[in-house]
Amino acid sequence: MVASVGVAAAGAGSLAVARDDEPARAPNGASDGASEAEPARGGDVLELRGGSERLEGEILDIGPEGVRILVNGQAIPSWVGWDRVRRVHGAMASEAEAYAEVADTAWRARTRLERGDAASAEPLFESLFARYAGGEGPTARVVAEGLLRCRLRRNAYASAVEAWVAAQLAGVVGFDPSAAAVQGEGLALRLVPALPPIWTDAPGVRPLASGRLLLGEPREAGDGEPATGGAGIGLTTRALAAWYRAAAAHEAGVPIDHDELRAARASSDPEVTFVRAVVESRIGDGDVRAGARALLEVYIEAGVPRWAEAWARAAIGRSLLMEDEHEYRLLGVAELMHMPARLRDAQPYLAGLGLAESAAALDSMGQHAEADRVRAEFRRNFPGHPLLASSSATGRRVGTGSGGSTEGAD
Repeated sequence: MVASVGVAAAGAGSLAVARDDEPARAPNGASDGASEAEPARGGDVLELRGGSERLEGEILDIGPEGVRILVNGQAIPSWVGWDRVRRVHGAMASEAEAYAEVADTAWRARTRLERGDAASAEPLFESLFARYAGGEGPTARVVAEGLLRCRLRRNAYASAVEAWVAAQLAGVVGFDPSAAAVQGEGLALRLVPALPPIWTDAPGVRPLASGRLLLGEPREAGDGEPATGGAGIGLTTRALAAWYRAAAAHEAGVPIDHDELRAARASSDPEVTFVRAVVESRIGDGDVRAGARALLEVYIEAGVPRWAEAWARAAIGRSLLMEDEHEYRLLGVAELMHMPARLRDAQPYLAGLGLAESAAALDSMGQHAEADRVRAEFRRNFPGHPLLASSSATGRRVGTGSGGSTEGAD
């Protein structure tokens, strides 16, 4: 569920924004049959969405991020995102009027997604993303994370990377509260289990492969420092984006930016290290691929979370399929079959991919009857899988490509 965690803005008068089930109010906040909430004597009032809650205090700032208010009795000001703001009363209310449309759109987008209507929420998030991509603060977080979740729901994995990077720049961490960290205790901070760096040469992947997701220049920050936008992109976020883009470029046949990867290799962040192993198992030369596979085996033996095990086994299996030796390729099929056999609940996308790529490999080894059986299982158990949609659209036979995330509905 998308939750706003910050920013707000204020202005004299009232912010005229409306939720999906309420009539729009005039800029001064008046409406038939409704009483106007008056500011506290000598102070400002910020009315919030979703009920009768209101904050009283001193509004310090208003801007794209939202409203910054020092609530009575608190020592530290708080930012309130525009998706939470209904009306502003006080000396700065007139300044809030400039953000009335943003507030209305952000509110509608967030609440539609919260009630499960991602299809109607996504165009609203898209309209805001052009303005907030690369920004900081609660409104930027809601927009980027909301768009990420919408794109993931329609299997638009490659374009979801753009929103994922923007969400990190805005300060989002811990995307999935149920996803354990790759190493140690706690939760995964930046990685999204449903978004592995595993791609095909589908048309939707090519913009990711050839475009630059990175916004701004690297700022001076340690690997453990949260990524933010503004002055530039955090080093950890930059490294993750570089590995994702390199993986897409390899599958799409686009030249890999090796300068970008040299900088990415300098990161010692544990999530970057894991992603690097997943990607290098596919894009490196024979020695690099073997080393990456060995490291991924260490992760598996150490008992990583099931979502991370699925990433690792998919990477190992696809890597082994690149080798010339028949025995290695059979081992690759065995690795890929772990997903549908054991990890389908943790990674349904990769489970389908495992079947599709196993069928292709078996065909290439002359085991056509077994390949047809595996391919039939894929079609039967994963009827809405993006690889099926991609093969139908391109006229390719399912299981004959290089496998990985496709754009599905894009």
